[in-house]
Amino acid sequence: GEGAEEGAGEEKNYSDNGEEGEEEEEGEQREETFPEGSDTGGTAPECGTIVDGYRYDLEPLMKTSSPEYTARDDHGNEYYLNVCENVITVPEECKEISDAGIQSPAFQVTNTSMCFWLGILGEQKDENPPTWSLIDEQDPLMGVEVNYWDGAQCSDGKSYRHVRFQFFCDEEVESDLSNGVIEFSGACHYSVIWPTRYGCPT
Repeated sequence: GEGAEEGAGEEKNYSDNGEEGEEEEEGEQREETFPEGSDTGGTAPECGTIVDGYRYDLEPLMKTSSPEYTARDDHGNEYYLNVCENVITVPEECKEISDAGIQSPAFQVTNTSMCFWLGILGEQKDENPPTWSLIDEQDPLMGVEVNYWDGAQCSDGKSYRHVRFQFFCDEEVESDLSNGVIEFSGACHYSVIWPTRYGCPT
C-alpha cells in the first residue's frame, strides 16, 4: 500500500530501512526465534525477548483491563490491539467471532464494519507461537518487533492474516499509535508502527 506517509512531515520517519548501518559486525542471518537464555545472561521476559544480550521488556504495555489500544490505517479501518494478551473488550462488530471462542491480540474492524482477527497468542501446543526479532538486524537500538500468526483466512482462501507490532525505540514516548497501521508484502499482512520507550533495549 502506498501513501502511509501523510501528515508524517516533521515526525520521525519510522521505516524498515535502518539508517546507514554503522555497526561493523554482521548479525546472524534472520533468526526468527532466539533460544531462551542463549549466552544472554538471563531468561527472556514473559512479554519480550533477549537478542545478542539486548533485553526488551514490553510488559508495561500489556493491558489487563479496558480500554485497549486503538489505531487506524489510511483506508479508515480500525484496529483494536493488546500486547502479549488478547483484546479484552471486543468491539461490537467482533462479538460473533468472540462468541465462537476466537480471541486475538489484534482485531481489525473494516470501514464496512466487518471484523477479522489478525493473529493469535499461540499458547496451545498445535499453534504457532509469536516470533520476536529486531526491527533492523544490524541495529538493536532501532527497536524490536513481534509477529502474531494464524489470523482469519485471507480472501485468496489459502493464506491467513498476520500482524506484526513494530516497537520502535523512542525514549520520549510511552506509547504512540498515531503512525497507524500499514499493509506490507501484499494484502493480509499488517504492520503496527508503535514508537515506545519499551522498544529500547536495556
